[in-house]
This record gives sequence, C-alpha cells and structure tokens, in this order.
Amino acid sequence: MLQRFAKAVFGNANAKYLRGLQSKVEAINALEAEYEALTDSALKEKTTAFKQRFEDGETLDDLLVEAFASAREAGKRALGMRMFDVQLIGAMVLHEGRIAEMKTGEGKTLTATAAAYLNALPGKGVHIITVNEYLVQRDSADMGKLYKALGLTTGYVTAGMGLDRGVLTPAEVDNAKRRGYGADVTYSIAAEVGFDHLRDQMKPNRAEMVQRGFNFVIVDEADSILIDEARTPLVMSGPAVDVSNVFRATDLIAQELSEDAYTIDEKTRNIQLTEEGVPELEVILRKRQLLGEDSGLYQPENVGLLHNIMASLRAQRLFHRDQHYMVQDGEIVLINELTGRAAPGRRMGDGAHQALEAKEGLTIKPESSTIATITYQNFFRQYDKIAGMTGTALTEAAEFEAIYGMYVAEVPTNQPMIREDNDDIIYRFGEQKILAIIDDVKEAHVKGQPVLLGTPTVESSEMYSAAFTAQGIEHNVLSARQHEREALTIAQAGAPGAITIATSMAGRGTDIQLGGNYDFALAEATKGVRDPAENDRIAEKLKAEIAAARQKVIDAGGLYVLGTERGESRRVDNQLRGRSGRQGDPGKSRFYVSLEDDLMRIFGQGLDTWLKRFGIGDDEAIEHEWITNAIAKAQERREGYNFDIRKQLIRYDDVLNDQRQAYADLRDELLDEEDLTEKLEDMREKATEDLVARYIPPSSYPSQWDIEGLESAASAFVPAGLPIKEWSTEDDVDDDVIIDRVLEAFDKHMAAKAAQIGPETMRAAESQITLRVLDQLWREHIQNMMRLREGVSLRAFGQRDPLAEYRRDGFEMFDGMLERYRNSVVVVLANLEVRAPEPEPAAPPSPSPAAPAPVGSGGGGAFPGAAPVQLTDEQMKNTKRNDPCPCGSGKKFKYCHGRA
Repeated sequence: MLQRFAKAVFGNANAKYLRGLQSKVEAINALEAEYEALTDSALKEKTTAFKQRFEDGETLDDLLVEAFASAREAGKRALGMRMFDVQLIGAMVLHEGRIAEMKTGEGKTLTATAAAYLNALPGKGVHIITVNEYLVQRDSADMGKLYKALGLTTGYVTAGMGLDRGVLTPAEVDNAKRRGYGADVTYSIAAEVGFDHLRDQMKPNRAEMVQRGFNFVIVDEADSILIDEARTPLVMSGPAVDVSNVFRATDLIAQELSEDAYTIDEKTRNIQLTEEGVPELEVILRKRQLLGEDSGLYQPENVGLLHNIMASLRAQRLFHRDQHYMVQDGEIVLINELTGRAAPGRRMGDGAHQALEAKEGLTIKPESSTIATITYQNFFRQYDKIAGMTGTALTEAAEFEAIYGMYVAEVPTNQPMIREDNDDIIYRFGEQKILAIIDDVKEAHVKGQPVLLGTPTVESSEMYSAAFTAQGIEHNVLSARQHEREALTIAQAGAPGAITIATSMAGRGTDIQLGGNYDFALAEATKGVRDPAENDRIAEKLKAEIAAARQKVIDAGGLYVLGTERGESRRVDNQLRGRSGRQGDPGKSRFYVSLEDDLMRIFGQGLDTWLKRFGIGDDEAIEHEWITNAIAKAQERREGYNFDIRKQLIRYDDVLNDQRQAYADLRDELLDEEDLTEKLEDMREKATEDLVARYIPPSSYPSQWDIEGLESAASAFVPAGLPIKEWSTEDDVDDDVIIDRVLEAFDKHMAAKAAQIGPETMRAAESQITLRVLDQLWREHIQNMMRLREGVSLRAFGQRDPLAEYRRDGFEMFDGMLERYRNSVVVVLANLEVRAPEPEPAAPPSPSPAAPAPVGSGGGGAFPGAAPVQLTDEQMKNTKRNDPCPCGSGKKFKYCHGRA
C-alpha cells in the first residue's frame, strides 16, 4: 500500500532515470543524417579524432553522443542493422556501469557494441563476457565487422583456441591468448578470463603474462554469470596423493549403512549421522579392521576416515545421476543445477568428486590440492568498471547492489509485449501432472503451435522424450548431453508444430524466431553449393517458406512455453518465459506444478493442507492466482537461502582476498624491480632482528639469553659462523649491538658472494628465488586457509563468531607466511651456489676525465646516490641504520653514507 502511494506521489525511479537519458538519444538521432553522409574512411577517422580528444582532456561522457552515432552508423553499414532508440538507452545504461534488463530478442549483442566502442577509446581494452564458447566466436566474428568499420580490433579467448590449426604448444596458446587480450574488444567466457588471471599470477615475469589489466567489462546474461555461477569459486589445482583405494572402501561402507543411521537436510544439502548411526558405523569399520577396538570414530586419528565416509554418503544419497552430474567418456561431468549446462573439467573438492567416481565404478583420479583460487565476485570487482545485461535481473537487484555496487535499469521493449502468461496449474501428485502436460503438448502440436517444454534436469528431459517417442510424436531434446547442438536446436524451435524439450540452459543468447531461423536454415541448405545463382534461388525460396511458416505459427498463437516444474529461482522461470513473445510476437506460457516437486516439497510446506481444504482430489488440478503467488513465495525463500550462501562465501573470501591483494602487490613489486638490492637489504635486516629476538628476548637479562642457540641459528645466514659467544662477554653489549654485528657480517658475506659469482648472475638469481619462494609459500598458505575455513565453524559451539575467528587467525597466518618468506629468501641466497660462466677478456679501461672519489667514511661518491658531504666520525658512529642520513640527502643512513 505504502509502495503504491509513494509511486503515485514521486513516480517510478526507473522511468525517471530513463527520461534523463532521452535527451542524449535525441541528440544522437539528430546526428544520423550527418553520419550517413560520411565515407567509410571518414567514419573510421572519427575514432582517431575521438581518441585524440580524450587524450586532450575530454571525458567519455563528453564523447558519448558522437561515439554512439558512429557505432549506430557502423552497424548499419557492416551488419545491415540499425540500433533502435531503446538499444541506445541500453548502451548508455551499460556505459554508466549498471545492469540493463532487456527482454529476449531486443538485441543485447548489438546494444553492447556502442558501450564497448566508447570505452575502448582510451586504449585499455574492453572485455565482453558471454555464457558459452559458441557465442564467443559467433559474436566476435559478427560484431567484429562493426568494430573493424570503426577502426578497432576484435579478439576472442577460449580454452580450445587454435585447435583448428592442430595441437598447439603451451607457448603458442599463450601467444594466441595474448593477441586476443591485446585487441581493443575481447570476447570470452568468465571462467577462461578468470583462470587466465590466476595463471598470470604464477608467471615468472610480465613478458609471459597474457592479460593486460582490467578496464571495462560487459557481462552478457549477467544474472547467470554474476549470481548463479558465483556460488562456485574458480579453483586451480595441482596433483596430490592417490586416494582410489580409500574411496572404493568408503563407498562400500556408505552403502552398508541403514537409513536410520543418518538424517538428510535437503535444504542445506547435508547429511548428519544420528545417535544410532555412530555405533552402527563403528561396528562396520571394526568388522573391516579399519577401526581399533579401543578407538572411537571421533578420535583425532580417525577424522580423515570419517571425512571420506561422509563424502561417500553424500555421493550416494544427495547426488543423483543426470540431475547433478552425468557420466561421459568414463568421467564424471558436473551439471550446473541453475543453468542446466554441463561443466566439463570442473571438479569438486573435499573428496566429493572421488566419491562420485567410486559410486559410478570409474577410475578414481588423485585428489587435487588448490594452488590458486578466487571467487567470481572478487574477480569481477577488479575491473575499473563493470556492466551487465540480461532479460532477468530485477528480482536480484538487491544482490547486484550489495555485492557489485551495480543498479538495475529496466529498458523498455521496442515493441509492446503481448505474450499471454497464465497462472500455474498445480496437482497433488507428479504422475497426474505428467499426463496433463503430455495432453497439453499434443493439443498444441495438432494445431501447429510450436512448444518449448522446459524441464529441470537431464533425467526429466529424457523421461518426457521417451513418452513422446512412445506416442510417435517428433521432437528435439536439448540438455547438457546435446549442448553442441544448442544453437541449431533453439533456432528451429519456432517452426510450426515443433516440440523442443530443453533444460533451463534453453538457449541463452539465441532467439527463437517464429517460423524458423532464416540464417541457420540458409547455412544448412547451401552447404556444398558453390553456384551463386543457385544460392540466390535457395535463399529466395527459403524466405518465402519461412514467411509462410511464421504466419502459420502466429495464427496458432505463437510459441507456447510450458514449464514442467518451477525452478529454484524466479529468474530461471522468467528466462524460460522470455523465449516466447520476442519483439511484439504473440506467445503463451504456463507452468505445471505438483507437490512432489523438489521446490514444493522443501519450501512449499502447507500447500497440501490448502488443497485438501478445497476438496481437491488426487487427479484434480487447481489454477488460481493465490496458488501462483504462494509458489512465488516459496521461490523467494529459496532465493533468499541461496543469497545467504553466496553472501557467506564472499564474506570469507573477502578475508582471503585482502591477503591475495597484498600478495599480488608484493609480487608486482618483485616483477617491476630491476635491482632488488635495497629490498633484500631490508629483508636481511628484518630477518636478523627476528632471529636475535627469538634467542635474546627484548629487555631480558644476559642470563636469559640463548647464545649457543643464536650462534647455531646464525650459521644459516653466515655459513662460516660468527663469534657471538665472544661478543656476548664484552661490556655494553646488548641485543642492538649483536643485531648490528650479525647484520654487518651478513652484508659482507652477501657482498663477497655477489663478487664471486658476478653481479648480473646474482641479480638474476635474486629475482628468481624471491618469486619462487613467495609463490610456493602462497600456495601453502591457501591450503592452510582452506583447512582453517573447514574447521573454524566448530568454534560456534564455543559461542565465538566463526567469521571473526577466521579473520583473526587468517591474518596471523598471513603475517607468519611473510616472516617465513623473508627468512627463506635470505637463507637460500646466503647458501646459494652458482656456477658462474667463464668471464670474457676485459676490454682495456678507457681514460676517465675525472678520478673516482676515494672510498671512506666521508666519501659518498663510491656509492650511487650518496651525497658528496663529509660526515664526522661521531655522526658515523651514532647514526642508526634506519635514521635519516645527517648529510641531508633524504635517504636512510643505511642507503647513503652508512653503506660505506
């Protein structure tokens, strides 16, 4: 009530925002005639002029109107497509770093080109992310013509790029990717860009990296990538131990357990042992001689065994074949529940994947160890500006704003939407629902109306397919098993009487055109035809046939989208509905629901009581707005639960992300620094201070000093050994004096080593060792943080906040890692043995115009940067290493006169 009153008084915020963009649209339209008169070369030269104006101080907002006019004209010439006003509005929304909600068929792919062109002018690159590699290659080829007409380059990056030219070496693949990322506009998928970023973080130098930074990204189907995919972080793994025998055993144990031994929580997708289950499991383990008579299941030495048994139990009871995963070519291929797409190459951690392989009797691959990881949320937040477009975003507007700081703008359609969205039909039992769906599809098929049947899983797709086959009804199936035929199947789903069974992957990025897709049909019909005249004849014939088929479908009511079950998210359902009613076409949509569906069983409690109260029989259906609203509420609860999962994931990853950023900054410093001498001097100083503090605690008495331990430990810094025991007997010797003496001997040892093996060889060794040690310790740190994450939740039983505990312990661990890094680097370099190459004969010294300054306490000329000012003996003696040098150079004493 209050919302309706506020809207009546203040107006709709979205409409007000769009009205603010209308003046720019009018300005672009006013330039259309002028830009139409430009030659192709003059249009291309506009880009050069825009770049110069940007360098001269104009902003991208100042250039927007003219740049969009150029992009529209280039689209007309290169693609034969003119951007509608609503597409220009959508491009402005993208430029402002928002989510543009544009309905299916409104031309999101073309819309993105104007925003990409404008933001590519600074020369830092623009990334456009799509949902699959087919769309990456299609869009980069098609839209590349538009960018080429404007003088920009286009590239793409996929996992299998270059395979059409044969098997490429890793170096050749990296070169191909480097060219792709080096283009003005780059098309790719989120996972590939993310993994390339993780791989770059492990490269030994910048020359081997393939990416060049993160300027502006446009995410197509933003809800799918930024929300659905974001539940699973990107993880790069390395090999680990072989655990095949362990999981074969635990799989058999999980099958032996009775149903009373555990409880299943379907909402959280978790399994817990019951009080009866613990002794039952212990009996089974003792029978298999995996547990001692005096040992308990929860004793520390059995934690790993219990972890693997629970992984096998989850594999048996929670993961269902053809719903959560499928078996292809002897491997487990995971299925994304929300998108319905297969995820080849993706593996679950914590033994879950090995448990599935044991369940299906496949070869069990070694459990991998994580060497790099990042969530989608933190990956995309690295971009200077991020924008997105999708047909379904408003239901998740709060999450987009909370996680990414992006607002959602609903862009109006070019033609009014006339699709007929019917209320849900609900049955008490699934069997009656299935029979009703088959009858409804047959009725539409008879009158020539195409049907898109949306199913939640591969298994249900195959069940409906078998039912239609049994009744002799022709149909196509699109699921994770047939993903390679996705675009072709969806393109022809609008033909008269066509029946297409599809999971929720159904054709994001491809339109279902009534009567059939002309471009796809022409490509199929002209395969192998080389005669231009024959091509033209086939094209004319196809145009007429598709136009007649389109009219037949319109007369039958347009595309009928029939959902066999409500999804976990309203967005998924709206995406399915959006396949129908594109660009003002007629259409119809309806969902069938039963109380046995997963969503209703878990989140729709109470509806069965309603139906009984209304006297609904087992084979009767009810269709009412109240029921539809109740189902939407159940979906809202599920969406809220999934949002909480993602929110919790990012809260924990934010802790690791702060550390990841500190690691990346440190690594960048090492890569950019040509000479690490000063940095290594700092590291030696800090390592020496830490070493002495371990054996001579601050403010301690000499009787408390562990001199023998210190003398032994210091040999790692100076292998020849140091007379620390003798120093400690001298008068006025404290920890500061010992630190200075150890450090002085350490510096002399390193200077002698550098002179022995040669300055250039030493610099190269320092660069390689600092990077390798840092990378190795970071990988170990990630493993330790993951173990901490697994165990920290138990602290909630002690009334402590797990997240606060994770944050505190995590930063202590990170500080410890940095300390180990310093110590490891200086110790490795101190004990370095390098076989230096044979020195070349030295050239005769050339005459010098001036004699070099003598080395001494007063001369800074022997050391680059030292000021030529004499210091007194007292100044030299009393100035500490980290104090400003008394000469006034502004440097620390140790980097100026102290170096003498």
